[in-house]
Amino acid sequence: MRTYRNLFEGLCSFENLNAAYHVARRGKRARAEVAGFELRYEEALLAMRRDLLAGTYRFGRYREFTVLEPKERLVAAAPFRDRVVHHALVNVLEPIWEPRFIHDTYACRRERGTHQAVLRCQEWTRRYTHVLKADIWKFYPTVDHEVLFARISRRVRDPRVLALVREVLATWTSGPEYYRAFAGDDLFSVLRPRGIPIGNLTSQFSANVVLSGLDDFAKRTLGVHAYVRYMDDMLLFADDPAVLRGWKRELERALEPLRLALHPLKCQVIRTRDGVPFLGFRVLPGRRLLLRAGVRRFVRRTRRQLRQVERGERTRDALRAAVRGWVAHAKFAESGRLRAAIFRRFKRREGGWVESVVPGAAGRRVEQQQHEQPAVCLSQQQQPEQSQQQQRVPVCEDVTCRNPGRCGDPERAPNVHDLFPAREDQKEQHGSPCGRPMAQAWRPAQPSEVGYEA
Repeated sequence: MRTYRNLFEGLCSFENLNAAYHVARRGKRARAEVAGFELRYEEALLAMRRDLLAGTYRFGRYREFTVLEPKERLVAAAPFRDRVVHHALVNVLEPIWEPRFIHDTYACRRERGTHQAVLRCQEWTRRYTHVLKADIWKFYPTVDHEVLFARISRRVRDPRVLALVREVLATWTSGPEYYRAFAGDDLFSVLRPRGIPIGNLTSQFSANVVLSGLDDFAKRTLGVHAYVRYMDDMLLFADDPAVLRGWKRELERALEPLRLALHPLKCQVIRTRDGVPFLGFRVLPGRRLLLRAGVRRFVRRTRRQLRQVERGERTRDALRAAVRGWVAHAKFAESGRLRAAIFRRFKRREGGWVESVVPGAAGRRVEQQQHEQPAVCLSQQQQPEQSQQQQRVPVCEDVTCRNPGRCGDPERAPNVHDLFPAREDQKEQHGSPCGRPMAQAWRPAQPSEVGYEA
């Protein structure tokens, strides 16, 4: 097994620190902390290099905050100066481990990402009938420091680089509530240092290092041909559900030496024709759809950001960037009609901000539909002679509502009525199940609807 020494000088070189600084500041130059560092960044990088070489560099305290969507998570943000060191460390370690990662792991790697992982998942759904969707229980807070350090030290033999790795790991630990007992544990095992902070580049890289052993076990020992992993979310494909359940038991045994465990509720065998929920999409053999929960989060977030723009707490450019980022994500799925319906409803409720925010065809569709006037139902007194075949019957006008009577049906794909629930007064005013104005569609009417008996 090849090992690597004499890495610390390259890690502390000005070229490496300068490259790490430019990557770490990307997209964050407007922040006060980054702007202050950038004011004299060359002097700051030279001082950082002297401290690293002398062994006197000390990491700062994390800024912790809780994120509630898509689920509650504790995020720890390191000071910008420390993030530069994190990037410099990964620049040295990544070339060592990258050739040893399997092809089908897609998190925190160049020329990979969520969309590539979804495309690979869709490719396997076309070839296999079932999939095991596996997830690791509380992955980031339960990563054991000693297990991670042992895997890194198998390849890296530079003592100063390993000392820096230990210092990075020691900057953050999770609480005893994330302890899980394994075979051979004693009373003091609960004190083992564990946990890597969500938000560090080193945490994402460490996750790939820890789980690379699980990837090798799945591909080489179990012989899983169709395998996809994005961080701690894993997909194993096969035609026989019994085989997948057997692989699940083997994965549980393989995770014990890593002091990790599968989530008891999120690991399940499902049919690929029913759609695989993966990375914000429902992946089917012939199409990709957005998950309803993700669309609702976007609507809630945009409403909140609109209020911030009105109060002057957020600029319109920041709102535009956020909306366009979600639109770029949504375009990867079949979502054209859904996007047009969402932004049309936003324009009606929130005012004329959509023109400057919505890019592409969705914005044009909103403008086209805004100028169309809905047809008004003519009463039976105005058209008493109208035949049964030509009678207009009021239906919901929204393009995404194929059946107004099923607006709340959970089995149907998400539409705009689920995202913008109508008030009771709107339902009474417009007389529709979803509270929308009634447009007209040509279809046969029942005799009771037109006021006469056949």
